[in-house]
Amino acid sequence: MILRIISVQVGQPQDFSDEFGPWKSAIGKRAVAGPVAVGVEGLAGDAQADRQNHGGPHKAVLAYALAHYARWRQELGRELPAGGFGENLTLENAEEATVCIGDQWRCGRLVLEVSQPRQPCVNPARYWHVPGLDQRMRDTGRTGWYLRMLAPGTVAAGVQAELAARPYPDWTIARVNRVFYRQGEYGDAAAARAAMQALAACTRLSPAWRERFARRAAEPRN
Repeated sequence: MILRIISVQVGQPQDFSDEFGPWKSAIGKRAVAGPVAVGVEGLAGDAQADRQNHGGPHKAVLAYALAHYARWRQELGRELPAGGFGENLTLENAEEATVCIGDQWRCGRLVLEVSQPRQPCVNPARYWHVPGLDQRMRDTGRTGWYLRMLAPGTVAAGVQAELAARPYPDWTIARVNRVFYRQGEYGDAAAARAAMQALAACTRLSPAWRERFARRAAEPRN
């Protein structure tokens, strides 16, 4: 399986203001031409305003599917550029239904590993002035996903990345999202609990999400 990196984006925190008041975010990213170095904390020139909920080794790089943009343009009736959802990498031939936890993608010397789904916050909705956009991202499953860096290197628009390993083929980003948001994939509580226990034991899922699934699996259920 080979994917193509359509565009690469980085950004620094900016100050915004809307009807809800002032806010700060690095969601307004700009496309970068040429190779960009990728390290443990992400792409050179990229940063996060809210380090408690964004960034870090397990959320070093945010990826989003190019195919989603045509769907959003049709549904929202407006033009959205690649990078419009705050992602670092806009990818062709990769979506939540085809990307799995633990997938390792090799691009030259660079190796990135899929670590978790993105949990959409309100920033895309505020940035584009589309109320409820974050909920629509969750409902449609068009969340995007995060990657960690396993081997440093560079990334650039127009290059390809090859799937080097797939240790968890059953756990696509789409399926993990369904379990996380409890969208009815499982018909009974026992099956749902088993899925959460399996994800809590998934060693390539980010520690934060493993802890969440472990807590949920331990909750009393009717």
